Amino acid sequence: MRRDGQPVAIASRPAQALLAYLVLHPGACHRRKRLAGLLWPESDEASARGNLRLALWRINKTLGNACLRADRVLIAFDAHEACWIDVATLERTSAHASTDELLDSLRAFCLALLPAAGSCAPSEAITP
Repeated sequence: MRRDGQPVAIASRPAQALLAYLVLHPGACHRRKRLAGLLWPESDEASARGNLRLALWRINKTLGNACLRADRVLIAFDAHEACWIDVATLERTSAHASTDELLDSLRAFCLALLPAAGSCAPSEAITP
């Protein structure tokens, strides 16, 4: 994910997990209670909800308040043009792309996800 052309870095793993979940369901409203239980299943409800509030604060601190819609019950990711999301780009591309275009996109995502690997060739693992 990029915001205003810059990569987004959130140090907290729970906040990363929450953001990833919300980004994969843009515009969908999620109940706070369900998200807290999903991300902190071993915690009691009060602790899980406190952890959720902290994760939301970290996301808002990094992205600004424009990307999340939240009230006392529901939370949603509100995608807009200032945020570039790789998954959304791949979904849009896959709707009308050729096999070669999809493989090029997968190579780009592979390099972004596994930069330490140096070179990643999805075409070797994924054949049309």
